[in-house]
Amino acid sequence: RRDQDDLTLVDLPGITRVAVKGQARGDGKKLEALILGMCRRYMKLEESILLNVVSAMVDFSTSASLQLSRELDPQGKRTMLCITKIDQYQENGLHDKIKTAMEMMELDHDHVFAVRNRSQQENNDELPLDEVRRLEVLETEKILHEGDVPVCGLGVASLSKQLVKIQHDQILQTLPQIK
Repeated sequence: RRDQDDLTLVDLPGITRVAVKGQARGDGKKLEALILGMCRRYMKLEESILLNVVSAMVDFSTSASLQLSRELDPQGKRTMLCITKIDQYQENGLHDKIKTAMEMMELDHDHVFAVRNRSQQENNDELPLDEVRRLEVLETEKILHEGDVPVCGLGVASLSKQLVKIQHDQILQTLPQIK
């Protein structure tokens, strides 16, 4: 489509510690080791962007994907954080929670994004995608606004632009090496 940017994403599985029947012979530790091994293979590549998608409702410090990203990218140069379901977060202090995670992982504000999914009402009303994105930014601004500067990127469109910028920079960096 001409109205969207191109970028290939590899969606790795969540890091599961409990095996269900038919998975790794029911051995949770074996299943976790298999998944971690696969994730490490993709994530260790220097050209990989480590986009961690984490719900606002979880404790970021215990997120297995964020822990793995810190291990494989200690300076946070390739690590990005996308915080979902911010509209469903019921407690106060989401702004501070995100700020703390950014400091802990040494992430710049342009590597952290807050997003929300379309609401059922927006689907029922068949709102166009550009209107949904506009509403998303307004709502995330309202939820996260503290002072004059937002702590992170707001909305899917902002995340998409940053991913394309990173891809562009990576291509420019790689091209001189091609012979």
